[in-house]
Amino acid sequence: MARPKGSTTRPQIRSFVGDDDIRELTDIAVKKAKSGDVIMMKFLLEQVYGKAPQSIDMGGELSLNVKFDESFKIAPKAKGDSRE
Repeated sequence: MARPKGSTTRPQIRSFVGDDDIRELTDIAVKKAKSGDVIMMKFLLEQVYGKAPQSIDMGGELSLNVKFDESFKIAPKAKGDSRE
């Protein structure tokens, strides 16, 4: 039988951090986000709203135009060359 989700043999960090510590750390995180720390902004928003879903639309038509410069030209096949 598998362990219950979230259980571990190691102590959880929650047992070492009190409610006051969590409030203090949250205040620091909010201040950093408000001062322009983009990573902290993203972290806090993901904690509040969850990660943004990554959707991929596979329908419709796709076209791709690629332009190669002279350095990508393929040399003509030599006589007796068996490459395709």
